[in-house]
Amino acid sequence: MKVVLLPGMDGGAALLRPFRRALALPSVVHGYSPTRPEPYEDLLADVRRRVVSTQEPVAVVAESFSGPLAIELAARPPPGLCAVVLVATFAESPRPRALGSLVGPWLFRRPPPAMVVRRLLLDEAADPAMVSAVQAAVGRCSPVVLASRLRAVLHVDVREALARAALPGLVLHGTRDRLVPRPPKAPAHWERDAVEGPHLLLQARAEDAAQRIARFLAPYG
Repeated sequence: MKVVLLPGMDGGAALLRPFRRALALPSVVHGYSPTRPEPYEDLLADVRRRVVSTQEPVAVVAESFSGPLAIELAARPPPGLCAVVLVATFAESPRPRALGSLVGPWLFRRPPPAMVVRRLLLDEAADPAMVSAVQAAVGRCSPVVLASRLRAVLHVDVREALARAALPGLVLHGTRDRLVPRPPKAPAHWERDAVEGPHLLLQARAEDAAQRIARFLAPYG
């Protein structure tokens, strides 16, 4: 089995390295442009082309921002896709849509302060190296792109697609997630699992998350 990882809002592969090292399965990150704003519809088309496989089973693991993309794939799966994992993500905006009118590139002119990273994304006692890695990942992405992605999050609603998802799925969420405090309401046949941890589970709890995801995917590989 090959695992296609869809990253969080930074759109890059750097923050997924700890999880990929811990995951006992071949994996590849499908990243997004750090300079070109793309709506969910365009990203979905690219991801759909990437995960098509006739040679081996493919699973998608989608983190945070990418959750709606994985949900759309699960509702209308391309050839080869056998399972989907949602990590710390949502099917509709986790915050009031009205906030979208306040979002602009000015919010991301500088990387988030360490205190904000610890409070919203990691733990208060997070390793300084991990905090710096998060700041660097955000800093590599254009403020215009980050603002565009945040507005997309605030307006997304793929609950209908999630209700139609026929593929096997796993919803993994952190018990102390301050950004997405409630996991999406998944179909009855999907599994649900909770990890004692913050929003960035694949970074702060890489080993634990990798073991749970690998165990879920084992029957489909």
